[in-house]
Amino acid sequence: MTVDERNGDVVVVRDDAIYYYEIDGRGPCFAYDGPKSLVKCYEEYLAIVTPPQTTSNAKSSTLRRFGGSQAEDLFNTSTFTVLDTELQIVAHSESMVSQIQTLLDLWGDLYALTLEGKIFRYHEKTLDQRLEIFYQRNLYIYAINLAQKSGLDAQQQNVIFRKYGEHLYQKGDYDGAMQQYLKAIDSTEPSQVIRKYLDSQRIHNLIEYLEELHEHHKATADHTTLLLNCYAKLKDIDKLEKFIKSPGDLKFDLDTAISMCRQGGYYDQAAYLATKHGEHEIVVDILIEDSKKYGEALKYICRLDPESAYPNLMKYARVLLENCPKDTTKVFIDYYTGKYHPVLEVVVAETPQPEAGYAQNAAQAVQNLANRIPVPFRSDTPATQVDINPAINDVINLGDGTSTPTIPTYIPPRPRTAFSSFVDHSNDFITFLEACLAKDDVSESDKVDLYTTLFEMYLHKANEDDGHDREEWEAKAKTLIEGKDIPIDTSNVLLLSHLANFKDGSILVREQAGL
Repeated sequence: MTVDERNGDVVVVRDDAIYYYEIDGRGPCFAYDGPKSLVKCYEEYLAIVTPPQTTSNAKSSTLRRFGGSQAEDLFNTSTFTVLDTELQIVAHSESMVSQIQTLLDLWGDLYALTLEGKIFRYHEKTLDQRLEIFYQRNLYIYAINLAQKSGLDAQQQNVIFRKYGEHLYQKGDYDGAMQQYLKAIDSTEPSQVIRKYLDSQRIHNLIEYLEELHEHHKATADHTTLLLNCYAKLKDIDKLEKFIKSPGDLKFDLDTAISMCRQGGYYDQAAYLATKHGEHEIVVDILIEDSKKYGEALKYICRLDPESAYPNLMKYARVLLENCPKDTTKVFIDYYTGKYHPVLEVVVAETPQPEAGYAQNAAQAVQNLANRIPVPFRSDTPATQVDINPAINDVINLGDGTSTPTIPTYIPPRPRTAFSSFVDHSNDFITFLEACLAKDDVSESDKVDLYTTLFEMYLHKANEDDGHDREEWEAKAKTLIEGKDIPIDTSNVLLLSHLANFKDGSILVREQAGL
């Protein structure tokens, strides 16, 4: 029996095991079979002396024939063992001819005094030497435990994890090796591991490593590309969505992820990424160029603020007019007349209502339905911008007349900037021009552009149509130039009338000029 001076535990050794007794009661127990004559605690080690085994008379007589008492003493040796009970390993073991009388812990070393008067000093090896012994014997688990017990920092422990991973990889245990590489990910060059797992049969291990790289914010654009390619190869949409929708900070290169999703045909995922991170132009481009969802693209533009909506509307104006002419024209009119505002959805908290008659329930149902209609900038109800697709013409104002809707302030561009967008869409162009002229505060320069262009479009439609439609368009053109204070240059009227073979226009100009 002995006492561990570090913590006051009592150590009792018996023939079958080693028992620890703490202040609160019995502690851990370690099996170690064999007789024991002496025990001593030294630092975290436990030194044990095993007495020599007695030999039988027959064996003793045989030994005396081959050397007498010296030969008998050679086989009657005691064993000196140093155990590390925390790591559960034998740190040192040797056989001694002379029996040990006592063990001493002096000056940081362990001393053994034999019956012959000899003293043996035992000095602990350095940590690096002990780790190297474990490496040579491929005892990496013990090396890891020793490093953690000794308080090595994470970077030094990662070296052991990497060595252990390489050992398991050489043995063919690829899953086990990957677990060690993952533990050492902070201090390992990723390319060294990735090259080992590029084989398609180990693609799941590669995905696991690449995902962990992104979790530790150590991934580059190439790593993101490789990971998304792996998802695409396995056609694992669930993992792809889990990756791109992971909460927290962005863990990958956004442009690379969007590009790879688009190349792989995962347009919804690409649009989600672009929407989440405010890449409005990319969202519209995906909806139009990739998904061919022109209506969805226009609705998305209508949810943007004026500064963001305008460049997207102008960039894709012709495509949108080709596929959604009426709704696109309405958006143009709203924007150029200063009435544009983002489409928002009003979120109303529902409260349980007491039971009532049929009429009251019907009225309540209508009110609930009205509350869910998207309302632009309604100040008396909290509104949040969400991923919805309201119809363009369904945006109405449900204000009660007591509050003024807040309209975003922006300067409408000059109407002539939109003229080129309406090529081959003459009817929509005419609707746009007429709506712009209906404004009260149109500048003189814009009036000249609008009236002249509208007159030209009336004549263009008259030449396209025959019969009644032609007469109707010519009548509109004549009415336009008959008005007072019409800012159309006379030379332009004559030129356009001549080119369109519109005789009434030429005659009207001459009459007004007194010719």
